[in-house]
Amino acid sequence: MVIKMGIGLKQVAKGFVSATATAIGYIVIPYSLIEYLQKAFPIAVFSSALIQIIYLLGGMTVVAAFFKGIFPKKTVNHSIVGLASGGLSAAYFYYVIGSAYTGTFGVFSITIGTISILFDFSLVASIILGLILLKAATYLIELRQALRARKAVPPRSMPSQPAVTQPEVPHS
Repeated sequence: MVIKMGIGLKQVAKGFVSATATAIGYIVIPYSLIEYLQKAFPIAVFSSALIQIIYLLGGMTVVAAFFKGIFPKKTVNHSIVGLASGGLSAAYFYYVIGSAYTGTFGVFSITIGTISILFDFSLVASIILGLILLKAATYLIELRQALRARKAVPPRSMPSQPAVTQPEVPHS
């Protein structure tokens, strides 16, 4: 049985562009920003867990972005990968931007000597997280529509296979 995907060089190029843009936004820029802040402000300390989360969730999001770029829009494959990408983006935002790995979502603290300043962005972070999840929900709706469209199309007959017929039994 041969399954024809219909993925050409153009779709693969779109996948690479999508993956590259996602890698820049989810891995390169955050890591570069952390490195810059650590060099500019030697007292700034970033958790190694944060860097691991950036690499882990960022890497998975890059892979999802590649496949999302490969598959044509409004197809089941694109919808499934888009849903996974939305979930990974939400997890990335929740842990990396929302600072939830520390146990406080949307609350950032800066401590210099004996002075400690807290910034509470939890409302803004919650709204942005909700928007990310809303985008993921659009892929869920697209998936349902693509599955309905797939069921509406009758299966194609394979011309290379002979038609299956029941042997005739002589009536006595």
